[in-house]
Amino acid sequence: MKIFCPVISNHINQLFGANFNNFYAELGLLGHNGIDYRAPAGTDLRFNADTRGEVIEVQDSPTYGKKIVVITHDGDKHYLHYYGHLLDFAVKEGDVVDTGDLLGRCDNTGKYTTGSHLHYGLYECTANAATLNRDNGYGGAINPKQWYVPMYVCEYLAKQKEAIGILQKLINLVKRLLTIK
Repeated sequence: MKIFCPVISNHINQLFGANFNNFYAELGLLGHNGIDYRAPAGTDLRFNADTRGEVIEVQDSPTYGKKIVVITHDGDKHYLHYYGHLLDFAVKEGDVVDTGDLLGRCDNTGKYTTGSHLHYGLYECTANAATLNRDNGYGGAINPKQWYVPMYVCEYLAKQKEAIGILQKLINLVKRLLTIK
């Protein structure tokens, strides 16, 4: 699985595990349970995994404000992708999303936010979306660092499209060369 930046700014305000002024200890966590991205109000939020996912939750919560949860499957592993502090939603529960699809727009909703941004959290879960390892000190959240590619998801898709175009040109060239004989 690859995970890309879900907003165009590609600027991280707070990394997974950070714990400035011991703030997260007050919440019962070892540190920050996700990645915060700079995202002015109204910034498009795009699905950032290189796989298909299903939207399983679209709701307003006290902590994350307006949030979206998408479940993905990577072989025999399953993951929940949390997107919090949103302005609005472009998807509904049950929607299937592909890499780069619009999920909603970012904002400043929820209890523990000091400005407009996107909170992205990743959790390993069961096939029916039950979070695993809830006692890991981060409420089950895991650091997405091992899957993270520091590139905006739409930039990745553009490069994929460009590579496909180049391959198609090579295939056409080989076909022409084979017919010259």
